[in-house]
Amino acid sequence: MGIISDIQQLIRGFLWCNGEYRRGKAKVAWDDICLPKQEGGLGLRNLEVFNIALMTTHIWNIVSSKESLCVRWIHTYKLQCCTLWDICPKADMSWGWRKILQLRDLVRPFFWMQIGNGLKASLWHDMWSYQCPLSWLIATPIFDISRHDSMRWCDLNGNLSDFKVKCAWEVLRPRGQQVMWYHITWFSHCIPRHAFHPWLVMRRCLQTQDKLRSWDVDALTDLSQL
Repeated sequence: MGIISDIQQLIRGFLWCNGEYRRGKAKVAWDDICLPKQEGGLGLRNLEVFNIALMTTHIWNIVSSKESLCVRWIHTYKLQCCTLWDICPKADMSWGWRKILQLRDLVRPFFWMQIGNGLKASLWHDMWSYQCPLSWLIATPIFDISRHDSMRWCDLNGNLSDFKVKCAWEVLRPRGQQVMWYHITWFSHCIPRHAFHPWLVMRRCLQTQDKLRSWDVDALTDLSQL
């Protein structure tokens, strides 16, 4: 987190101060800057959330039993015939392992089991329909013995796909309302340095005289000096 904070401090300094960041110089909140351009931001990635998206790769590899020495070792010595979802964090666990376990509740709704022959799926614990995880008495799966069960990533629209960091980022990232002026500020062949100014204008973040007056500035104050 310290490294992430330092990097974001450098980015803020570049945006607002053309150098080292100074408190009070930012005109737009950092969370808003990290929104996509279509939602009124600059499209920068929130590094804390992106780090979570990257770490989700480890969970995906473990749950999908990826063919690797590391995953095989985790299944043998860490899970020991249990699932990743059942392991309880303990104080004597390594820092990295505990961090992975702490992310489970956040990303588990997006890990779905696509039922094939039913040999690998846990019909009680795995997500395989919008009513799950439930028992057989409430929802009955349809088996297909011609294919194996497979772990799939479910996005916010209910579409199933293979896992990619891009997919994790899309469901975890901050979200905002789509703005109508997006195409005016950001267009093909626009110069980012020039587009930055109208972006501030559209967000009403420039210290214009009418805006300063709304802050109860004395009528005799020379606003050109502020």
